[in-house]
Amino acid sequence: MVNWGMYEAYRQRKKRLTIDYDGLTDGLKKGIGIEVLTGGKWYRIPPDYGEKYEDNGERIDHKGSPPRPEKAKEPIDCLVVACKSNQAFNGIRSLKKRLTSDSTIMLVQNGLGVAERLNRFVFPDPSRRPNYLHAVFSHGMDKKDMYNVRYKTVGTTNIAPPAPREITLAKPEDDTSWAPSMKYLTRLFTLTPSLVAFANTPTNVLMYQLEKLAVSSVIDPLTALNDCRNGDLLYVESVSRLMRLLLLEISRVIMAFPELQGVPGLEDRFLPERLRRLVVWELGRTRRNISPMLHDVKHRRGTEVEYLNGYIVRRGEELGITCVINYMIKHLIHAKQMIYNRAEAEAVPIDSDFEMQDSSHLTGPQITTSSSPSTTKARQSVKDSSESP
Repeated sequence: MVNWGMYEAYRQRKKRLTIDYDGLTDGLKKGIGIEVLTGGKWYRIPPDYGEKYEDNGERIDHKGSPPRPEKAKEPIDCLVVACKSNQAFNGIRSLKKRLTSDSTIMLVQNGLGVAERLNRFVFPDPSRRPNYLHAVFSHGMDKKDMYNVRYKTVGTTNIAPPAPREITLAKPEDDTSWAPSMKYLTRLFTLTPSLVAFANTPTNVLMYQLEKLAVSSVIDPLTALNDCRNGDLLYVESVSRLMRLLLLEISRVIMAFPELQGVPGLEDRFLPERLRRLVVWELGRTRRNISPMLHDVKHRRGTEVEYLNGYIVRRGEELGITCVINYMIKHLIHAKQMIYNRAEAEAVPIDSDFEMQDSSHLTGPQITTSSSPSTTKARQSVKDSSESP
């Protein structure tokens, strides 16, 4: 848990996780170990913390820091990261000292680019780098509150290592690159019936990820910019035109991926028109929903835009493809965050040296000016959007 507020909410729920299946509630209370991040370090919380512990005859205040805390130092063999892409980077970085080359990190996000960013800033030495697994979930779930989830529709879980950037001709039966922790984690998921999980090829999982990326790169930023529910984007001519322009760029970049060249049916699967039908179907299915990006913008939190549209922009630049529309959408989301945060800080927006770290490699004029303290404070509140290490 990343803060004491999350632990307090968990304690108030009597330290119980619940899942609702068609009105039936299944609870999990035993076998859960808790660690809390405070001061940049992880601490293990005793099971009876805040209930039975006493210090000098007085009851411990569970809202404060743990007395004589035991730092969690043991290596982590398997780590499942099922949070948003912009949160995953900082979370994994805080566990860097506990992850080794024998560890396996399973990444479960809509966005792409987390592993590449970890390799660049957190694990630059390939010999000490942990192993990665990607998982794509299609189960329908809805969070009722922090520790209570409603299970809506049955889906599947596809698991595979990341696809290499270059085409490899090695046969699956000759592959001996799977570390023991990768095999254990994959086996654990596939033997859990409710997950409907199976190991797939890296290329197939990548294509599933790219489909979800294309859909999220349209729905999330457009709902955030228009401050509307998903269904409100349907049957609006201006939105339809912008949607087509976004998907034209996304389709062009995906079809140029070196790791997908020669894959049968690639052109049909990622045609702009087919991607548009996927977006329209998702808008109709979730017409009453508020997108995660709109929710984050409203609550002044960092968004996944750098791992959605930003990922398309970066991969496009690597391939010599200019993605003007995705670049514009990305910076409109950043601008909206800055406007909201400056309004709260009561800053006067004259000019700014704000520029996302992930976009610093793009060409264009750079203007650097000094900022007032209130402007600096506003900029700091969206730092997690850029994930600068």
